[in-house]
Amino acid sequence: MENIKFYDVLRNYEDKVENIKSIFLSINKRDVLKQCVLKKIVFDCLISINVSYIQGINEIAFVIIHYYFSKDYDLYFNKEKIQNHNLTFEDEELIDNNYNSANFDFDNIVNDKTKGFFDSISKKQEKVKIVLTNIILRKLEPLIKNNFELYMKYTEVFIIMMKKRGIIIGQQDIHKYLESILTFFYRNVSSMEDAYKIFEVILSCPSSSLFLILIVYYDLISRKELIKNVDNNLFNSIICHESEFINTLEKVNCKKSRFFSKYAFYIGGMIGVIAAVALYKINKRDEN
Repeated sequence: MENIKFYDVLRNYEDKVENIKSIFLSINKRDVLKQCVLKKIVFDCLISINVSYIQGINEIAFVIIHYYFSKDYDLYFNKEKIQNHNLTFEDEELIDNNYNSANFDFDNIVNDKTKGFFDSISKKQEKVKIVLTNIILRKLEPLIKNNFELYMKYTEVFIIMMKKRGIIIGQQDIHKYLESILTFFYRNVSSMEDAYKIFEVILSCPSSSLFLILIVYYDLISRKELIKNVDNNLFNSIICHESEFINTLEKVNCKKSRFFSKYAFYIGGMIGVIAAVALYKINKRDEN
């Protein structure tokens, strides 16, 4: 791939990862049943909506599922209901082992202890499927269609804007931020509340907001530090950067347009010359 060296790519994988972050952000690790129930909902929604699998879709779906169903779960499985359903430590341990297994069977989660909960959320789950479909089609899919055409164009604008801020980002380094953008920065935040704040901005703004958020939190993300306590004025910050992004994008498009116009001019000129030579030869042949 042009401008990307395999050595530079591999260097980004050389650092040992001490802790692999779970997608179950802000859920008590001992509450393995809740982890599995929410994961089951994510799975059911994603396999039943009419969208292609896209990198980052699991994380995005989990934030939405958590928002809609976490409180429902807590209300349904309160202490009294846990006792009434006779959920024992052995049950939790069994679920935990299944969850950590590569052969995790979602059907095992739907049992006498959980069936009532799944039945109670079935109507809301249909609404959430629509929400997920619209988010993916409106926000995620446009970035990656046509071989990441829009993503690459926005990346070019991002690099120019960062250069103005004294930060040089090479083309070979930009792939490091792909995961952050395609997961809507879910893996860069320290709490679900912060994820909600960032999602609020992304879902209410154009897709370019993803790159503007990357500009705002670039220092933390580039150092692989978590974003903590997302600024309540993040939306206003994005609005302030938006005009610069639009102006830069217009300049990039204008530059490319001039290039292709000039290229087309030369091609047209060459075709004209070739045609003229061909006609000249034909005329000379006819004269003879």
